[in-house]
Amino acid sequence: MDKAWERKKPEATLREMLDAKRGDREAFLLGEARIAYKYLTWSWQMDEEARDGLTRQQFARYYLMRLGIGHDLTRIALNSKYPCQLASEAELLAIRPELNPIE
Repeated sequence: MDKAWERKKPEATLREMLDAKRGDREAFLLGEARIAYKYLTWSWQMDEEARDGLTRQQFARYYLMRLGIGHDLTRIALNSKYPCQLASEAELLAIRPELNPIE
């Protein structure tokens, strides 16, 4: 089975989806939550080695930070019965200082 989708950079397709949502702030925030949720669901299918030692919550935050979005997201609740927490930016910066933006 061809697993070309696993080699594709997730930032590219998510950036396209994000750009489509920029017009309306509410839709933009919902888009950020959906992107974060997608990273969480993706992380559920990976083992710790594939996530490079990050927890699932840290994995999702890592990619949000690389995209430069979701700074105000602390949890995702696409379904209110199953809210998911995200790692904080400070927590991730403590273990991955290279993500700190240069000012």
